[in-house]
Amino acid sequence: MLNAGRIAADRTLKDAASDTVEIRFRAEPAIDVQALSTELGVSIEKSGSDYVAFGPSSVVSNLSHAVTSLGSELRDLRVTSGIQAIYRQIVRGASS
Repeated sequence: MLNAGRIAADRTLKDAASDTVEIRFRAEPAIDVQALSTELGVSIEKSGSDYVAFGPSSVVSNLSHAVTSLGSELRDLRVTSGIQAIYRQIVRGASS
């Protein structure tokens, strides 16, 4: 897959889609993005009122505990998998 003329992914869609999910959520009160990224082992960005992460589906099961351990509460969790998650990851500029 190419993004802006550069190779953004060099795996088959089947391989990439099988282990990548997009995770969007809100947390109240706001959380330390760097601390959460470190705890979960994936990059997390703040996008408006949402937090967005791309990673393996196993991150989802650890997310609530990690957010709670940072003194916040998880809200509005949305998980997208498959080709749609891969497309969004590439458009955001992350490579797979």
